[in-house]
Amino acid sequence: MASSFTVNADDLAYILKQITVAELDSQPGVTLLDAIMQVYGVSARDAALLPAGLRTVSGADNNLLAGQEQFGAADNTFPRLLDPVFGNEQDELAFAGVTNTDYAQPGNVVDSD
Repeated sequence: MASSFTVNADDLAYILKQITVAELDSQPGVTLLDAIMQVYGVSARDAALLPAGLRTVSGADNNLLAGQEQFGAADNTFPRLLDPVFGNEQDELAFAGVTNTDYAQPGNVVDSD
């Protein structure tokens, strides 16, 4: 089977840097930001913007900019630019026991639209 997927030396170097960042981050007392700064030799501001290192399922370390540490973390609402407007569809059938069609109500919502 022919494949058009190729890996060159630059790809391997990038992968190695990612592994190095992850290994450093796993050491006690070393933050992801510190690891990125060390491996890439950049400032904290630049390190926070690089797509480097491993992220966690919980969303920890999704955003490394000061004051934005919780952006994208689990169970946190994303910052909104506008006030939310939630509609009440009222035209859905129950799904897996969920009957709520009103986004303004807490909990699960059924909306096939």
